[in-house]
Amino acid sequence: MAQPARILIVDDEEDVRHVLQLMIEQEGYACQTAANGAEGLVALRRQDFDIVLTDLRMPEMDGIDLLAAIHEAGMEAV
Repeated sequence: MAQPARILIVDDEEDVRHVLQLMIEQEGYACQTAANGAEGLVALRRQDFDIVLTDLRMPEMDGIDLLAAIHEAGMEAV
């Protein structure tokens, strides 16, 4: 049996993270959340994810900057 896709949700709004995580996990996927881009990068350095779902508008590091940092670090993001 194949492992479920691992999804990282990065969003500064706790309610959004929580709802997305519940919806995604109900579909059988493994899910982890991060409250900002910096936390997202830490999570990505600790574990591989198949998908990064990020908010575009976040303080300090927006979603575009997060994806650029992922790319610069040599990690892949879908």
